[in-house]
Amino acid sequence: MRAGTWSYAALMAAREAARQKGRLLMVVLCLAVGFAAFAATYGFSSRVLNAVQAESRGLLGADASVSVQGLMPQALQERIQSDPAIAGLAQVVDFPTLGATGEGATEKARLLEVRAVEGAYPLQGRVVLQGGSTLAAALARGVVVEGALAQAWGLAVAPEGAVEAELLARGQALRLGGRVVPVAGIVEQDDARQASAFALGPRIYLGLPLARDLGLVTARARLSSRLLLNLRPGTEGEALPRLKALARSVSINPEGRPRPSGEAKARIQSHEEAAANPEGRPRPSGEAKARIQSHEEAAAQLAQPLRNLNRFIRQLGLLTLLLALLGSWAILAAFLDGRRRDAAILRCLGAPPELAHRSFGLLTAGLLLAGGALGTLLGLLAARWMPRALAELIPAALRGAAPGAPPILESLLALALLALMVAPALARLGATAPLALLRDGAEPPVPRRVALLAWGGAAALAAFLVLRNAPTLGAGLGTLIVLAVLLGTLAGLLRLQLGFFRRSAARMPLGLRLAFGQLGARPGVSTLVMSVMGLALFLLLAAHFVKADLVAPILQAKAGDGRPNVFLLDVQPKQVAQVRALAKRITGHELREAPLVRARLRAVAGRPVEEAAEQPKGDNGKEPSRGTQFRTREQNLTWRAKLGPAERLTAGRYWAEDGQPHAEFSLEEGFAKEIGARLGDELRFDVQGQEVRGTVTSLRRVNWQSLAPNFFIVAHPSLLSGAPALTIAALEAPDAPMRQALQSALARETPNVIVVDLAEVGAKVGRVLDLVNLVAAALATLMLASALLVLSASLLSSRLGRQRDVALLRTLGAGEPLLLRSLAWEFSLLGGAAALTAGTLAWIGSWLYARKVLDLPSEPSPWLALQLLGLAALLTLVVGFLGSWRALRAEPLAVLRGE
Repeated sequence: MRAGTWSYAALMAAREAARQKGRLLMVVLCLAVGFAAFAATYGFSSRVLNAVQAESRGLLGADASVSVQGLMPQALQERIQSDPAIAGLAQVVDFPTLGATGEGATEKARLLEVRAVEGAYPLQGRVVLQGGSTLAAALARGVVVEGALAQAWGLAVAPEGAVEAELLARGQALRLGGRVVPVAGIVEQDDARQASAFALGPRIYLGLPLARDLGLVTARARLSSRLLLNLRPGTEGEALPRLKALARSVSINPEGRPRPSGEAKARIQSHEEAAANPEGRPRPSGEAKARIQSHEEAAAQLAQPLRNLNRFIRQLGLLTLLLALLGSWAILAAFLDGRRRDAAILRCLGAPPELAHRSFGLLTAGLLLAGGALGTLLGLLAARWMPRALAELIPAALRGAAPGAPPILESLLALALLALMVAPALARLGATAPLALLRDGAEPPVPRRVALLAWGGAAALAAFLVLRNAPTLGAGLGTLIVLAVLLGTLAGLLRLQLGFFRRSAARMPLGLRLAFGQLGARPGVSTLVMSVMGLALFLLLAAHFVKADLVAPILQAKAGDGRPNVFLLDVQPKQVAQVRALAKRITGHELREAPLVRARLRAVAGRPVEEAAEQPKGDNGKEPSRGTQFRTREQNLTWRAKLGPAERLTAGRYWAEDGQPHAEFSLEEGFAKEIGARLGDELRFDVQGQEVRGTVTSLRRVNWQSLAPNFFIVAHPSLLSGAPALTIAALEAPDAPMRQALQSALARETPNVIVVDLAEVGAKVGRVLDLVNLVAAALATLMLASALLVLSASLLSSRLGRQRDVALLRTLGAGEPLLLRSLAWEFSLLGGAAALTAGTLAWIGSWLYARKVLDLPSEPSPWLALQLLGLAALLTLVVGFLGSWRALRAEPLAVLRGE
């Protein structure tokens, strides 16, 4: 066998792998960690989003839908139903309401999401009930409840012919709209039920005629209506454009919709006469717009929260992979640099220069393929687990979806990236004359062209991977910048600390001085290990701090601190006095009330507001901007004579209490910026069919953490005070039994009033963020494992050098306690400095994010940071001691003799 052949190189690579199996196993494991993280997140993302498209009909419940805010106009329903392409139609009305069960001490009440249906719902997909009953048969008898509600309240299906009062006491009925309705079924699965992470409450199902009879479906109610459509085969392409044109042509003005009173209408008209209309544009009609969507278009909208979650998770998985590649490079580069003497010996024995490159190149390729394959396999298995772990965030119909294809292209690109990073170390194997190396000459330089091509190509591939997996080019570039700044800042700070350790060593006790010397002996490896470890801890801490900033203000609302913890929505004018007295009697606190009028913004400073695109876009970078969403959504307006206690003026002047009418608006400063409004600009609103104009005369800063009824838009009282309005209110209820009593009383006396318990909301948001944190923690743990693997490999590669150091110290009289203290200091500092630096950056980053982006006061707790600091130091200490144990146990004389 010729020494220059590939077969001989492969034989040498196999022998080297067997001889160095411990260190090379570290490479495989480090790679496997990164590829497992990426394959799991990529597989989860692909699995869910592919399932959204595959199950889009089941998620929507039909081939297409027509939706409006409020009641569905009869004229529109009749016109659509008469279209020859329609093969089936069902109507769905969704709204929240208070429901209760039990009596006396066993009474329970809470906010529920009602789905009132008429027709053969669902037209596509399934609703499975316990016991095998059909939804239509159950709705003919009463209400159908979700399994989660049945379990929480102990509900059971009512027997036919039972007395209603008995059913309520036995948990076999609900009180809705002031009446008792028997439980006729319990849902096991609804394919059209979306993820319930941020739902107001559990869902119940009613027949639409019963919901009308209960008084729950009215013109004033907060509801949305949809027509679910099945289309005849082959007609979808031409039917949808025709139906969309039909929806635009039909006057959508639901019967019974409240109109402004005569007094308010006259006041509005007087303001209109005072303000000219130079553009001569037609007055807005106030008619709602219908939206018609195919099941694919609806799937894009339904999948948007999942896309946002997937973007976050996939970027974390890619970050874990890139850090694992960095750690693998550190291990491989150190290993290959250590084999230069072997390559020189081969050259002296007559082997051609390319033999070392071939043998170690084959060995490197084998390690890369083994680590990538193992990690991808483990990641795909984990991708099957993630939908179950994140069940609250994923619709039930998607949890059993088939797994997506593995990320083959990305995996190959990642392997190519690592191969480029390792190329300079491979090039050094044959770059120096054997004799110079055997004489302990200088380290051979890497050819500049090789280094530039290798590192330039690696950087380009890393950037391409980030951009390819980012939702938009801008987001990808932002991710690259943030990652580079974060990693550079972390590495720079840690390198400064290592320099400080080295300069301070002379003034330290001997054990600490030895630890500083070891850390400073290999600053590159120490910085890399600490940076990867620090980034993992940064991710854990930043996610925890941001979650705390979001949830803590809600959960910490307590009676007596001036902040309410219960909100009452949609209180009718004739119910205000009744609700006020009821709340005072049960809680002992006064209501904080504010009138609310819903409107549409039509123009800002003479510029008409364009309606938002009908369909939210996917991951193509064309989603409506934040400003567009603010301008085109339904606006909530209020009026008051004075600034509220949670507001302060930042620009302009607030109106005087002179009893005179003024066409003026005050805007929250952030909202004004988003919609492009400034002081002096005229705003035009469509208020239930009437145009209302006014000038922006002041900007306010609102303390949203006060949890008072605050608004983006406040009008002068004379502008809207006569308009038909609902009332929202807030109050303090000190404890859970009091809040439950309040909900029970409102469910009996004013069932249309929506009660939002902030403790429930905070707990639900906390659970959702806990799930996201679970994924972040799992990936951060993998990053931490990568850092510990790099540390283990570095200890293996420097084992001989550490043995010599220990032998010399023992020869000079150092005892075992001193050596143990120096090792304890070394590895405690390694992990502790990384944790402390990462914790400080995470605290600063979360503080800035909360203050500047979320506009929330931020007070991150240091306790978790301290715990993680101790954990990182402990893990590093354990790994360090295990890796250094052979060096401590070696006989000094044998080491110094080279035995």
